[in-house]
Amino acid sequence: MGFIAWLVGSRIGRYVASVSVLVVLIGLAALWLVNLGRSGERQRRQLEQTMGSVAVLSKRIAVDAELSSLPIDARRQRLRQWSAMHEHMRGTGEAGADDT
Repeated sequence: MGFIAWLVGSRIGRYVASVSVLVVLIGLAALWLVNLGRSGERQRRQLEQTMGSVAVLSKRIAVDAELSSLPIDARRQRLRQWSAMHEHMRGTGEAGADDT
């Protein structure tokens, strides 16, 4: 309690209190700016991720539309080609496809 009385009662105390308040306000402003920068960076990363997802989805939609327009025999041929290209993916994981 004596410290507060000294801050209020003396010229040096008022000066110390004013400088302390000023330092705290500058610190709060700096923290606010840092937080603003971090949230902007976070939003930029999220936008890039979303745009990447949209690009992948649009490619999938285009491939689906292309496959839907093919006759049945052409679809079967494309499936065989795809399956041959991805032969190395069979039987992976803990319980692979070959384990059944």
